[in-house]
Parts: sequence; structure tokens; C-alpha cells
Amino acid sequence: MAEESENRQSIRKFIIELMITLGIALAISILLGFCYGKISWTVSGILVVLAALMVCVPRLPSRPKKFSQKEIDKLNALAEKSRQKLIKRLGWHWEVRGISLCKLDNKTGKVIESIDQRELIEIWGINTDEGPYLEDFWILCICGFEREYSVASELLTNDIREWFFALAGFDHGAYIQCMGCTDNRKTLLWRQNPLSCNRNDAWVLTSLLLAKQKSVTLVHLMVVADWLNHLILNDDTVNHALSVLCTNGYLCVDGDDNILLTDHVKAIKDKSYKKAKPYDKIGIVHQYLIQHATVPCSGIHEYFTDDDMRNAYLEYTKGRRKR
Repeated sequence: MAEESENRQSIRKFIIELMITLGIALAISILLGFCYGKISWTVSGILVVLAALMVCVPRLPSRPKKFSQKEIDKLNALAEKSRQKLIKRLGWHWEVRGISLCKLDNKTGKVIESIDQRELIEIWGINTDEGPYLEDFWILCICGFEREYSVASELLTNDIREWFFALAGFDHGAYIQCMGCTDNRKTLLWRQNPLSCNRNDAWVLTSLLLAKQKSVTLVHLMVVADWLNHLILNDDTVNHALSVLCTNGYLCVDGDDNILLTDHVKAIKDKSYKKAKPYDKIGIVHQYLIQHATVPCSGIHEYFTDDDMRNAYLEYTKGRRKR
């Protein structure tokens, strides 16, 4: 909508300028006619054509300047120098390691935090109007468990860009627009297929496995999920997980809204799962689902509403107060 309004304004401005210029040209031709006793239509036509060219020619797209390889190398060297200064000031930098983008400490080389491609849910381009003296473009990565990471454009290397570009469905056109944007704007660059398995689904399934009951209620699921990950489930997370897991045959929901695990979950409980710490079990379950939960989900079914989640949370907190 914003782009359409800008286009309309530019077209309206162009028409007004053209009309004014043509009016001035006609007025000059009429004035010359009065001075010399008659109007010369040839002179009028020439003036009108010249006036139209004065307005239209500057608006024609110009041929982009071609930079020599020497100029490109010089610009890259300046960008790298600026990046190294920023890295030195921050004390850390981003580096690609396999399918993960890792934040590393400059002195020790230890990983401070990392972004796994398989955990990504959304990627946004964040622009501000504070440039060029301040950083005005970031890439915001949103992962499972509502974790967010931002990568400043000055810290991007070719390897990091390729890491982002390798994501299927990444919007390269929107990324280019973000690079040239000088306004306050938030642009979606990539979003995970909403019907595919994600880490939140593994969190829900791990919570059900740790509940160690054939029939799990929503309140019990919320209790175990909070103990496991220190976060409260919402209706979107639960409904997405149940839809994907039901489609792939790992569980079902009965008429009383109880969640029942099937025999398919037995294959998940291998040696690595049994030896892992509770939180680490989520990663093991996630890896298993990526490899085996391949049946496409046709849609997200609403097993529980927002009111159901609110009531379950109230019951959960009431039980905690009693204890």
C-alpha cells in the first residue's frame, strides 16, 4: 500500500510538472505571435516538444555505472576495515560453522550463542532512519522458544550472506530493498513452512514422553513443559504440535481432550535419549522428528482454544499455590 501511494504521488507530480511546462511553452508561443503579428504553429510545436523533453528526459532510467575490479576491491577493503573495527569494539563476531551461525568471543574463540538453521522460524530485515552515522540495518532471526538474535549488516560476510541465502524461499528481492531502505521499516525475508515440524513440536512431544502417562491432560502437559523449558505453552504452539504429531501417528486426542501417545514413540527412546539430560532430550527428539516426521500436515487443527489454555494455566497456578 505504501509503495502504491508513492507511485501515485510521483505520477501526479509528473503530470502537474508536464502541464505547467506545456502551458508555459504555449504562453511563450502566443506572446511571440502577438509580437510578430501572427502565431507560428511551427514555433509553437517546437516549444511544446522541447518543454516535454525537459520534463521527460531527466526521468528516463540512466544506465548504471560500471565499476572496475580495482574499484570493487577498494570498496570491499573499506567495508572489511569497517567490519574489523566494529568486531574489535564489540569483542565478538559471527561465523558460519556447518548449518549453524555462531557468535564467537574474539579472545577465546568460544561459542557465546548459535543459531541453527533447523530452529529458525522467521527472518526479518529491520531498517531505521538513523544511518549512515549509526547502524541502520539488522537481520532479526526468530527461533523456537521465542528466542531472537540480531545480526548487524556491518558484521555480514559473504559466508554469512550465503548461509541466509541457502534457506529455501528466502526473499532476495526484499533483502535488496532493505539494503537500500532509509526509513523505519520491518520486512519479512523468510518464514518456515507453517506445516512442517519445528523445535516447539519437539518440546511438546518431549514433555508428553516425560509425563510417563498413557493419558495426559492439558494441565499436566503445561506442568511438565514449564518444568522442562521454563516457559508456558500457548494455544498456537500446542495446536501446531498436536496437528503435526497426530498426522505422523505419534499421538491422538480423545473426546475428553486427553492426549494419548501411540506405539510409534517407542522408537524415539533410544540409548542417547535415555542418557541425555531432560532439556537435551528436546534436541534428540527434534532430530528424530526431522528425519521421520515426513508426512505433510494438511492444516492446523484447533484442539484447544485460548480460553482452554487460560483455564489450564489458572488450574496449574492454583495447584502451585497449594503446594
